[in-house]
Amino acid sequence: MENSVTPPAIRSETGKIGMLAFTIIWIGQMFSLLGTAMTQFALTIWAWELTGQATALALVGFFGLAPLILVSPLAGAIVDRYDRKKVMMLADLAAGLLTVVVLMLYVSGNLQIWHIYVTGAFSGTFQAFHFPAYSAAVTMMLPKKQYGRAKVAPDVQGRVFSTRLLIAQISAPAALLLTGPLADRFFEPAMMPSGVLANVFGLFVGTGKGAGMALMFVITGVLGMLISLAGYAFRVVRDAEKILSDYDSGPSSRLEKKTE
Repeated sequence: MENSVTPPAIRSETGKIGMLAFTIIWIGQMFSLLGTAMTQFALTIWAWELTGQATALALVGFFGLAPLILVSPLAGAIVDRYDRKKVMMLADLAAGLLTVVVLMLYVSGNLQIWHIYVTGAFSGTFQAFHFPAYSAAVTMMLPKKQYGRAKVAPDVQGRVFSTRLLIAQISAPAALLLTGPLADRFFEPAMMPSGVLANVFGLFVGTGKGAGMALMFVITGVLGMLISLAGYAFRVVRDAEKILSDYDSGPSSRLEKKTE
């Protein structure tokens, strides 16, 4: 019977080629994501300078995240059916074109706040394809020892990564819609020198303009820390790496390990 176990020399050479490909893609993605993040940060500051309201900043984030979450399930299914590298390239190309559009509007003096909302929505849509494509492609290029433990089969990783993103971010759009009005209409007025919260929290974050948003940062930070500690208290979460078996931990994988 023909031996289906891959020789160690071939696996080693394949691993080197995969690592080189991953390094090239990683460098490209680093610059791409860095540019996207810098653009998003600059547009957020521009929106604040234009409106002076936290609600405008929250809406910039909302229109970027909402399409990303809504499209994620569909994007994961598409990523599993097509070439993941090409999907990444198309998503990066679309993000670059959107940045050029915003730049042209800004230079011509025609950029308005609603332009940021629209381009942010399109950008979020393309990011919904980019994240699962990149995450799944990594596991296909690298040998297992060079990435975290794979829990799912390669042919469904796009859908799994998209679902993970959906679950992790599903509350973010609603939170953003609440955060802006809360900052503008409650926390900021409440932290003015004569506000209802100034005497209680003024010692920690000061009073006046910006103090209300600073207090919101403190509150959300403390809540996030408490939630993290509470999650760690559950054994199934704390020992997930031990409880969940690897995708390639079946009989064929164990046979390969014995032959190494």
